[in-house]
Amino acid sequence: MDYICSIQKSIDYIEENLGEELSLSTLAEIAHFSPFQYHRNSKRWLENQ
Repeated sequence: MDYICSIQKSIDYIEENLGEELSLSTLAEIAHFSPFQYHRNSKRWLENQ
């Protein structure tokens, strides 16, 4: 799975759970990344938007 699809899964989760407390570890788990990888890949994705 490429990182864009993984990041999109986490964005979908964020949108569905806006009223909940969100953590980096939860978002990383949804995207199948370590927290470090999630941070790095989401930053890269955001810079290209």
